[in-house]
Amino acid sequence: MHAHLTVLEGPIDKGAPNVFKISLVTPAGDEKETRWLPENTPMDEIMDRVEQILGGLNVPFKGIRVYRGQDLLVDENFEMR
Repeated sequence: MHAHLTVLEGPIDKGAPNVFKISLVTPAGDEKETRWLPENTPMDEIMDRVEQILGGLNVPFKGIRVYRGQDLLVDENFEMR
C-alpha cells in the first residue's frame, strides 16, 4: 500500500498560469505532486520548501522538479539509498 500527500499553501487554483508546483520524481520516472505555492512566493522560499521536502523523506526517489505554471524552473536528478 502506498500513500501520497499533496499540500496546497493557501487558496490556489492549480490551473492558474503562474502558480508554483513542486513534484518528486519516482524511480519509475513518474511525477508525484507534492506542494503547490501561490504565484507571489519568492524563489528563496520555494527553495526552502524543496530542502524541507528532501530532508523529510525516507523513501527512494530520483529527482525533484519545480514548475511555474507549465514552465520547468528546477529539474534536479540524484540518487538516494
